[in-house]
Amino acid sequence: MKKYSLIILLTSFLIAFSSCTNNSDNPNNGGTVLPGDNPDLTDIGEDLIISKENIEGTWELFYTSKKVNTTREMREPSDDGATVDFLSNGRYTEENSLGEDGLDEPGYYSIVNGGQKQDSLKFVFVSPITGEDTTTYAFIHQLTPNIMIRKERYSKKDTANTSILYNVTDYLYFRRLPVTKPDKTFGLIKTGKKEEFVKNDYINGKWVLMKTMERRSTDGVSWSNLEDIYTEANGSTYEFRKASREFEEVGPNGNVGAVGDYRLIDDVVHLYYLGPNNVPMKTVMRIQEQKENSFIWYREDVTFSSTAKFTILRQYSYYERID
Repeated sequence: MKKYSLIILLTSFLIAFSSCTNNSDNPNNGGTVLPGDNPDLTDIGEDLIISKENIEGTWELFYTSKKVNTTREMREPSDDGATVDFLSNGRYTEENSLGEDGLDEPGYYSIVNGGQKQDSLKFVFVSPITGEDTTTYAFIHQLTPNIMIRKERYSKKDTANTSILYNVTDYLYFRRLPVTKPDKTFGLIKTGKKEEFVKNDYINGKWVLMKTMERRSTDGVSWSNLEDIYTEANGSTYEFRKASREFEEVGPNGNVGAVGDYRLIDDVVHLYYLGPNNVPMKTVMRIQEQKENSFIWYREDVTFSSTAKFTILRQYSYYERID
């Protein structure tokens, strides 16, 4: 199996987001959602004391909301399916949704009990290659036998204009996995499930891109009309092979594009492949409106200008089964 770069579960930042969630301050209350959004937290058990003993075990990230400055919250599914394993000896390990180890060797974790970082996880990782010591903190917003919600706040400078500072708030939802981890493609974990799931039997086969439509907004409230846009990708195909969990993309001209491995995490398909110069890359397909022979790949991207204003682009790519 090819080796791909990982996205570590410690604090990360993306200016471009994918898919929307709701407009409320709490990811679980109110707002307008799309089908498949908002994790079901109605049966997650009673709150637990935040302690090392209650943290131990393997946790899978299944939902992330991100809010920048005063913008509405967005869903960011890129890291869905990644896991962190808290060991009884105070060490921790990480894997991406492909099952690849994210650390050169296990790091150290502890619970902060007191002070400004009360009820936070402290992560310490010392690189065996450079010897660099990296320490980060993650506040535990809620902990139950089945669910752990981490809240992270941090600031990020604009890459184009370093005088602009973005204040970011993330909510990361983890669900506890059984001691024997199920196959992430074929086994659905009910705790924290979303409304819709993509089944491996469903995605198996060949699909062709028929058209792409989009609309824009500068405030997240008023939207332009939905427009059918021309894209050179129309006519491209994706073939998913459930036995090997591999995929192949072929362009409309018949040239083979991306080839690699895929994983299904609830309503998201994660595509791992090698890009130009064999650089490891990853694409996330958020599946909506599943029908017997068609689905929509939904994406939402947010860009910020030098005046700290933002533009939201919603894009809907329509695929049909052709085998």
